[in-house]
Amino acid sequence: MEKLKTKKILITFILVFLTSSCNSSNKTFLLRGTFACKELPFDSMVFDPENDYTFYYYYEDLQGNSKLDKGTFLRKSESKYIIKSSVFKNIGITYKNSGFKIMINEKAYYFKQIDAIPGIQTNYESRKFNYEKNSKFTSLFKHLNFFNLN
Repeated sequence: MEKLKTKKILITFILVFLTSSCNSSNKTFLLRGTFACKELPFDSMVFDPENDYTFYYYYEDLQGNSKLDKGTFLRKSESKYIIKSSVFKNIGITYKNSGFKIMINEKAYYFKQIDAIPGIQTNYESRKFNYEKNSKFTSLFKHLNFFNLN
C-alpha cells in the first residue's frame, strides 16, 4: 500500500511539472531570419546569429539605387536587441509576435518575419533594374495611340 501511494505522488509530481513547463509564457525568441515591410516593398532586413550576429539591411535610396547596409546586432534581454550599422547606429528594437517596429527616416515601420532562414543576397548593390525597359505597363501604353491628342 505504501508503494502504491509513493508511485501516485511521484506520477502526480511529474505530471504537474510537465504541464506547468509546457504552459510557460516565458518563451525565448531569437531574432533570426528575413524580415519585410508592407510599406517599404523593396526593403528587407536579415538577422544571422550563426554568422557572428551579422545584420543586413537591403533598401533602395531616393534615386532608386539598390543599397546594402551591413552591421551587427546584439541581444540585450529576452526580446530586446540593439542594431549597430552605418544606417542604424545603436537602434533598439523589441522582437515580438514574429516582428518588430523600427524608425527609418523619422517614421516607424513594422517588419514581419517572412522566413526563419537568413536570406543573404550577393551582389545586391550592383543590380540595376531598367524600369523603362522592364515595365509591362509602360511598354503597353507606349504603343497605344489612344492618348494622342494631335
